[in-house]
Amino acid sequence: MNLDPDRANGDVGQPLEHLVQQLRDAPPTPSARMFACREHACMDSNFYATAWAIFAYLANTHPQELLRYAQRLDELPPDPAAQEQAWSEVFPALTPDKLDHEVRSWLAYGRHTVWRFNIKLQDWPVTERPLRDADVLAARAAMRQVFANPSDAPAPELAGALAAEPTNLLANLVKSGYKQPISAAEAHAVADAHADDWRAWWLLGYSADWHGDDGRTAWEKACALVAQHPTAAVPPRWCEPLATRGTDR
Repeated sequence: MNLDPDRANGDVGQPLEHLVQQLRDAPPTPSARMFACREHACMDSNFYATAWAIFAYLANTHPQELLRYAQRLDELPPDPAAQEQAWSEVFPALTPDKLDHEVRSWLAYGRHTVWRFNIKLQDWPVTERPLRDADVLAARAAMRQVFANPSDAPAPELAGALAAEPTNLLANLVKSGYKQPISAAEAHAVADAHADDWRAWWLLGYSADWHGDDGRTAWEKACALVAQHPTAAVPPRWCEPLATRGTDR
């Protein structure tokens, strides 16, 4: 995405030069290997360039099917078997060998669309405050978590952040990301300290496993806050009624 604030317009879909150069230097990764890659070790530069190429090929040649594929991924459980099911349902003719051939042909001879839009510029308010020690340590722990393997031990800064401020919201979210148990008392304390942040109520619901009064109350408060702040980064369909969305989100 490129934005031009002087002309109040933008475009979506312009290929990034480093991806194009990567595909000039080396052929795309076979799609079967790319889809099977689930560890950081195999996510090299060619992996990302191939992922872009496949997505761009589908967006330009099968746009409606691509939208349907994204919808099916959202409907099915997040596991490899379900993802394979979604692909075979939506793209039954695009077997791995066929997909590899089509993507390479499209890269060499196909047409590529760049979508252009007029945009409405707006000044957004920004609140600034000094960072406390716990905030800094929690931010470092969060960054380590993003680039660590799920099996790695928690970042050493996490313990320091929680010691300095037990109700620090980011630190407790990082802790939950490592599948460490958050007690009901800890979650309630975090929600009390950050009552206007939907993430604190999500954490309380997470600690209650979304069951019982605590889970339902936390979900309702989180979704009420989300409704007041529509730009909140909430997972799709997360605020649907509990009866339809289940307890696994």
